Amino acid sequence: MWTSWVLLSLVLILGVVAIAVFVWAVRFGVFSDAEDVKYLVLRAEEDDLAPPDPLPQMPGTKERNQRHVP
Repeated sequence: MWTSWVLLSLVLILGVVAIAVFVWAVRFGVFSDAEDVKYLVLRAEEDDLAPPDPLPQMPGTKERNQRHVP
């Protein structure tokens, strides 16, 4: 009988913790963009195919580099 009370209290505690975690996740927006996640793969593939942006040159770097070239 003692085991039944321990198991019952353990199940109740775990149930309350699971409900608390679920409520926390809903309040902080963990499930807000569930439909958008499946499109992240497609966006990542498009980003991989795009050519990389050229690095911006700092003003005056081209002139300095040309002076040092033999």
